[in-house]
Amino acid sequence: MEIPYIIQLLFWFGLLIVSCYYFIVLFAHPFKRRQYFTQKGERTSAKIIDYKINTDLDGAKYYYPVLEFSDKTGKRIVVDSEIGKSYKYEAGKQLNIYYMPHDPFQIYIIGSVPDEIFIFPFGLFAIGWIIYAIFKTISIL
Repeated sequence: MEIPYIIQLLFWFGLLIVSCYYFIVLFAHPFKRRQYFTQKGERTSAKIIDYKINTDLDGAKYYYPVLEFSDKTGKRIVVDSEIGKSYKYEAGKQLNIYYMPHDPFQIYIIGSVPDEIFIFPFGLFAIGWIIYAIFKTISIL
């Protein structure tokens, strides 16, 4: 039994829309966040003083550094990073960060790349493949 043409097109277009949405959410948001911090934040150096450890459902450990820095008024700030890695930086290591002057507990670690970014080429491939399937379905290729 063959699937009707219109159902195939609706399926592929729906999959394309969902894929593009997740692609934008996973990849564009971190870059927009970085831009926001670089434009409105203050740059400083922070020292790793500790770690918070989180274990996911598969038992993999992620290390979230606890950072200490001084804001532009000289006030000492201790903040937990929102970005965890599967490895530890050494304690005492200095990292360059941006923080928001109105809320110094909002930070962005310079050079931090979310792990999801490594899925980027696969996301592009999947979207390209879906577009190919759409053209194949309407017999352009």
